[in-house]
Amino acid sequence: MTLTRGRVRLVLGLAGLVLAAAVAALLVRETGGGRARLAAVEVRAEVSPRAVLFGDTVRARVDVFLDAEKVDPRTVRVAARFAPWQPVGPPERERLEAGSLTRVRTTYHLRCLASACAPGNRSLHVRLPAGRVLYGRGGPGERIAVHWPPVVVYTRVDPALLEGPNPLAAPWRAELTSLPDVSYRAPPAALAALALAAGACLLAAAAVLAYGLLPRPAPVVVETPPPPRALTPLERALALLEAPDRADGVADRRRALELIAEEAAGWGDTELARTARVLAWSESSPDAAAAGSLAAAVRARLRERGDA
Repeated sequence: MTLTRGRVRLVLGLAGLVLAAAVAALLVRETGGGRARLAAVEVRAEVSPRAVLFGDTVRARVDVFLDAEKVDPRTVRVAARFAPWQPVGPPERERLEAGSLTRVRTTYHLRCLASACAPGNRSLHVRLPAGRVLYGRGGPGERIAVHWPPVVVYTRVDPALLEGPNPLAAPWRAELTSLPDVSYRAPPAALAALALAAGACLLAAAAVLAYGLLPRPAPVVVETPPPPRALTPLERALALLEAPDRADGVADRRRALELIAEEAAGWGDTELARTARVLAWSESSPDAAAAGSLAAAVRARLRERGDA
């Protein structure tokens, strides 16, 4: 049956009244004259569950009920040590107020995996070390001892397994068939191929670098002689006159002598020009010795002019 919004508010209001009445009942103490007064501080400690197996987590809780007009709730502190039990996390602190009535709750989550908490083949009764609640008006100045209810720790091992011929033998057996198959994020064969390819690339790069560092032989430079200088017409004529006499070279010799005569006339050397023309147009073939002497005289004249 679905509750309406008004009914939900009514249920919550009744629950709040019941909680306030319960807190008030815990804070009320009867006096001899029949009149009631509020106690300054009331402490209640509990442990749950009270029966656990070895390695289980238990919850230790301290509820401090006080009158905020007599005790400052901000000064309430819980000092507790639980060795060999160890806190699983930081303690949880909660405060609930109903008028001047205040409840300060501190909760610890504990677990013991030490040999002192191992029950063996029997149950083990454990009582946590006593703690203290500190409180006061301006700061913690008074204290109340906190005594925890006992906890019973039972073994996880079946006692029948310890009654065999060797009680010290481990009663557990390995179950390898239930292990899952090995799995990979990437196929191993593909990874191996990629690794080999990467290694080959690195080797190739190293070989290229090493080849670049090898010494190179010096290049052989073959010097080619420069092409012969082209002779001027005058130089060709002198070479012809200085060459041995040939039977068929009369016409060439005459042309060479005429060229020398024209060049000498251009220099203003009329004597040398006249000698060259006489040899060129002599009735007999130009004398080879005379032509050679004329060539020597022309070269001397060129040296004087600085043309040689």
